[in-house]
Amino acid sequence: MLHTWEVCGCAIQAPCRGSFKCPALTEYNGLSKKIAENNDPRFICTNCFEEHRGHLQIQPGINRAPVWCFEKGLHDDDTKLALKFFGKWIDQTAESENEAAKINLLKELVKLLNNINMNNTNILDTQDTNTVPSTASVPSLFLVKTAFAIKKIKVNEEQILPLNTTTCETFGRMLANSVLQERAVLKKRLQSLEEPGSLEEYYNAMPSLLISFFTGLISAIEEKKMQVLARKRKERNMPPSHLNKKKIILPSLFFVSVILTTAFRNWKIWFTHVLSSLC
Repeated sequence: MLHTWEVCGCAIQAPCRGSFKCPALTEYNGLSKKIAENNDPRFICTNCFEEHRGHLQIQPGINRAPVWCFEKGLHDDDTKLALKFFGKWIDQTAESENEAAKINLLKELVKLLNNINMNNTNILDTQDTNTVPSTASVPSLFLVKTAFAIKKIKVNEEQILPLNTTTCETFGRMLANSVLQERAVLKKRLQSLEEPGSLEEYYNAMPSLLISFFTGLISAIEEKKMQVLARKRKERNMPPSHLNKKKIILPSLFFVSVILTTAFRNWKIWFTHVLSSLC
């Protein structure tokens, strides 16, 4: 049995196991309300419900009292995450080329300034500024995401910061400075970098910041390729293939060795040279 809600004027049905006690879906004035059965609702599957911070009821067992998700504190940071979600949308809109959307959004945000308490610009004006509102009185992260989905507003949650030439150059300089500052630490590992006994020793001796950067970069590319490959293999009734970690580690080591060789020219840590010595 499913429960029916209206969110942004659209009827949706969530799993009843999730609607039993989980505050992911609650009534909020102007955004959501519980309604009678609808003949044409949009369904939310259990996987999507749980993926976006909804929680299903779990039977506690005989003679055991249930412990609900809100009692475990699983919704304590919903307000923070919902605000961050809005922030990502604002950043995404600001970096877009849709000037009309940017102007309209700015006009709506300016209206919020009238509700700011001038005595404390860090909080919105409330009847009692000494009282912290309950999280039950604000929409949950799940409800906010549902509203965005109904409005067909796609928010790229993976992109933490909008990337442009300025931010990339700034990040590059920060990364370079961190590498140069690690000279003393790396010098202590110089033997492992120049004459490693194994590829693992060479990998572990590398600066963690650079390794993390390149493994993250290459992993993201390889994972996207794997998703396309998995879809094609599924269409052909073939088992999914697995990502080879060497496809991530080896290129990462190569790029890191290029940067370290550029930064410290007297060190013999060129990846191809080290690799040949291990063969």
